[in-house]
Parts: sequence; structure tokens; C-alpha cells
Amino acid sequence: EQNMTVNQFREQRKNMIRRDLLQERYFAKSGRGEDEVILTEQETRAFFEENRSQLPQVPATILFENFIISPEANDNSKAEALAEAESLLQMALTGEETFAELATRFSDGPSAQSGGELGWIRHDGSMVAEFEEEAFKLSPGRISSPVETEFGYHLILLERVRGGERRVRHLLVEPEIVESDIATNQTRAFSFAKDLLSGEISADDLGLESDTLDLALGQIAEISPEYAAEMITAQAGDIVGPIQLTGPRMDDSWGVAKII
Repeated sequence: EQNMTVNQFREQRKNMIRRDLLQERYFAKSGRGEDEVILTEQETRAFFEENRSQLPQVPATILFENFIISPEANDNSKAEALAEAESLLQMALTGEETFAELATRFSDGPSAQSGGELGWIRHDGSMVAEFEEEAFKLSPGRISSPVETEFGYHLILLERVRGGERRVRHLLVEPEIVESDIATNQTRAFSFAKDLLSGEISADDLGLESDTLDLALGQIAEISPEYAAEMITAQAGDIVGPIQLTGPRMDDSWGVAKII
């Protein structure tokens, strides 16, 4: 399946489900068990035409509420990351190395290769709130104290101001996620899915944010083939997942979806 295109994957799953449903209904109608009969292609086609209206139809798009449950660093890891960020701040303030050099060497963010360069930003919600608020408080040439966000601890350098824009660099120190954090998160994801299905808990109860998405099955398969496979036969109100996710910043994260 890893080498399939999205369309090939989708067609394979549809054909498998159609075949299973056809066989199941044929056995029930004929009174014979699976080990007592082998369906010919002619029988399969005839039964499909007879029961076409009863087979599930995959909608053009699927509307669902999507939750991502990601591991959180423990308090010790956070304390170590904060101490490292404070140490790097002192190095920047004393001029041992330029901010760009420190960001290149020590930042855990994707902008490290460009010395932490983020370019011009606006106060429009395009950055995480804590980062944006601090960036627009700074004076040109000043470096912030460590700013905590969901990603870790940031040092922010304001380079220039141009109207409502700010040109900034940043250095990110991410707390280490250890095995116990990963195990705790997996338990949390499965517990959340179970409670969400029973109606005993909501995302707000766990402080989880969700996105309401309306995507074609092929688009969902690009996010996660496993997600797409589960959603082919899902109905409104069904819970899909937890499904382990892959991709940038998704290591050890789990997805749970509620079909709307």
C-alpha cells in the first residue's frame, strides 16, 4: 500500500469492502456458509446488480471533527529546556556569538539553518499567540526572555520595525519527549476515544482543540491511509481512531475523528 497512489488505494479499499459485503449478503441469502461456496464472477456481478442500492456509497467529501493528541514533555524535561534557553540568552547578551550563530547551532526549530530567520510577521494570529504577543512588545535590537509555547521555549530577536510588521529571528529549545511521555500519551488517546464515543467526556475536558474538516477521501488518505480506510464505511456520529499519525511534528501523535 505504501507505493500506491491515493486513487489506487481508494479503489482497492472500495473493491475489498464491496466484495466482502457481496459475499456476506450472498451467503445469508443462499443459506450457505463461506466454506461451502465459491462465488463465480458471473454470480458476483448478478448479485451486485441486484443489491446495488444497498451498498454503501462513499460521499464526495467527509465532514468530521479532528483531534490530535500529542505527547507532552514532563516537568523535568521542561525545566531542563528552560535552563538551556536562559543559558543561551546570556550567551547572546554577552556577545559571545551572534544571535544568528547561536540559532544555527542550538535551535530545534526548522529555521535554524537560516540563523532563526522568520522574516516579516504581522500581529494577525499567523504565529502562536504567546510568540506574537512578545514579538510586538520588543524594541528593535532587543532579545526576549524565554517565551513558552506549545513547541517549547523561544528566544526572540526583533531586528526591524516597518509599520505593522516586525522582522524577527528566533531560537527554539524543545523539551525532550521521553518514553514515559509517549506511553502516557498513547493511553490518553485511547481513553479519550473511548470516552468520546460514550459521551462521558469532551475535548474541552482535556484541553484539546479540534478542527472541523470537510475533505475528499483522497485528501484524507494523504494525511493517513489508515484514517481513510476507517472512514470509508463510517457513519455520522462514529468515532474513528485512535490512529497513529506520521509526518512533520507528528511523531508519536494520535488522531481521533468524530464523523459529523
